[in-house]
Amino acid sequence: MKRGSFVIISILLSISCAKKKNITVNELSLDPRYFHIKSINTFAHCNGPNGRYTTQVISKKNGYLLFSQVYEYRDSPFIGELSSDNKGYAVDKDGKILDTLSNVAVEMIRSHDFHRLQTNPWSFFNQIKYEKNFEPGIDLYSGIDRLNNPVKIYYDNAIEQIKTVEFLNMMDTTETIQVVYQQWEESMYGKLAKKVEIIQAKKDTFHFDFKTIKINE
Repeated sequence: MKRGSFVIISILLSISCAKKKNITVNELSLDPRYFHIKSINTFAHCNGPNGRYTTQVISKKNGYLLFSQVYEYRDSPFIGELSSDNKGYAVDKDGKILDTLSNVAVEMIRSHDFHRLQTNPWSFFNQIKYEKNFEPGIDLYSGIDRLNNPVKIYYDNAIEQIKTVEFLNMMDTTETIQVVYQQWEESMYGKLAKKVEIIQAKKDTFHFDFKTIKINE
């Protein structure tokens, strides 16, 4: 696996949660139903430069995250567990701690929580603010990640969704990583990403096709 690669039914909401456009000028405005999301459990079929693999992410609103990747081209899976206070551990299938993860590794794992990133970018980044209209229909926002690196958020006004998030590769800050949301599916909690493309260093591409998306289960 390449260094730092991205090799990662509930009841109807009440009518009061129906989508309403945030009228604050230039404020990043997302579907208010997203704020009812507490837990996210996703499973994706993935493909990257090294081959095929699967990724499962179980994410809690309090910051807990369980991350698992199983590779066709490697004998052993990788399982990482992040606590609500942002400590990270490599664990085995029974949850036994194998190693303690660095802050950089923790943030690399957390950056695979694509649906949390899509629905609540404020839980990832600080100082999110409007910068400019990047191109017709697309606004550019900036922010700072937990490692104090700059991030860019590209927001599609037509569909009121985050289209792309760009940040520095935590494992090699000379590289950028782009999370590109390509396809969504409707849910009781608003649109959720169905297909995501990751572009590392403007050349290596990783495809995530989500087969399972469970919310608050």
